[in-house]
Amino acid sequence: MNNLRKICKKNSRITGIVIIMIGILVLLIWGRAGYKFLTAKTIDENTKSLSDYEGKLVTFHMTECWGWYEDITNPNGSNFTGWVTYNMTDKKTGDGFWFGVWRKTKYDDEMKDFVYETRQYIDGLADEPKGATVKGYLLKMDSEDKSYFDNFMGENTEKREYYQIIEGYLDDHGSKSITLTMVIDIICLAIVAVGVIVFLIGGIGWDKKLKTYVQMHPGLTMDMLEGEAGNGTYFMNGAIIVGSSTLFYANTKANAIDMNNICWGYHFMKRGKNPISQMIVCDINGKSTAINCSEPIARDALNCMAKKCPWIIVGYKEDWDRMYKRSLDEFLRLHYYDEKQKDAGFGGGKYVDPFEEYERQHGPVEPPKNNDGGANGGNGSFTDISGWMDRNKDQ
Repeated sequence: MNNLRKICKKNSRITGIVIIMIGILVLLIWGRAGYKFLTAKTIDENTKSLSDYEGKLVTFHMTECWGWYEDITNPNGSNFTGWVTYNMTDKKTGDGFWFGVWRKTKYDDEMKDFVYETRQYIDGLADEPKGATVKGYLLKMDSEDKSYFDNFMGENTEKREYYQIIEGYLDDHGSKSITLTMVIDIICLAIVAVGVIVFLIGGIGWDKKLKTYVQMHPGLTMDMLEGEAGNGTYFMNGAIIVGSSTLFYANTKANAIDMNNICWGYHFMKRGKNPISQMIVCDINGKSTAINCSEPIARDALNCMAKKCPWIIVGYKEDWDRMYKRSLDEFLRLHYYDEKQKDAGFGGGKYVDPFEEYERQHGPVEPPKNNDGGANGGNGSFTDISGWMDRNKDQ
């Protein structure tokens, strides 16, 4: 089963690579929020100009808040209030930057308290406010925002440039939330990590399902199963192996199906943007297993299975599909029971109970009411057909 092991390892590594690529692709599409968050520019005493920070994620500490100048509802449905804030970068000279800060309306009460504390501080009635630190997208005020800002400032700021920050967002219209994109980034990194693990440990535990199969079949050992696989008929370089009584196939793990329980097999194909080509094998318990392969491979493998196990029906009919799904026992009577009887050595014909077959050949047999030697109303005897069954196994 060395082929199965190699194929499982190869498939696991391919799966790992695909998972890694999906994680990286989604990470790139969502704008690398984590990278932006970690590299956010800090506005402090070393900041001389804001022009280099425009269109980037920034963080700064509001030392003063003077009031609100505008409120809006952004395209994503969030309500924001624009606050006139000051960031003092030099306490000796009082120099700093005026900002418009857009915060969600849920912070309005907090900001109103901040405004009151600022005015108390300016009037010399209270200590310097603790302030608040904000992080968000920095953009230059447009003419409309600037007019509202001018009205509040009470002076003409036409020749001066003012900037505003949308707190908690990575874009200029408040649709790409830092929190949401960070969560997505973390998920993407987790996906990439899973892909790396799958790639590195690919092939480990490849035979776990085979060991389970052996446990479910008393008398069977792994050496016996390996011998059957080694002497089987190989398809797709050993990705599918038809043994004498076991069907083996590999994806990321090696699998085994007892062909004594398979009653039907056919090829399934779906065309379109996401085409599918599979060999479907159905068992007597109503379970179907799909194995990816081309139509020629499916046809050859199924014919090989049917040659070794003649009770397997090969091919697809809608009537069979409906019967298999709605009346499994009726489907099994089409072919499975009959061929299993032949395989057991009871001759041809549709499946019949051995006792019924004995009555057909020898006439009706009155079964005893109970086998009690006549003590409790039984006739004390019964017809033993076991010898007849043994003599007729090869007929």
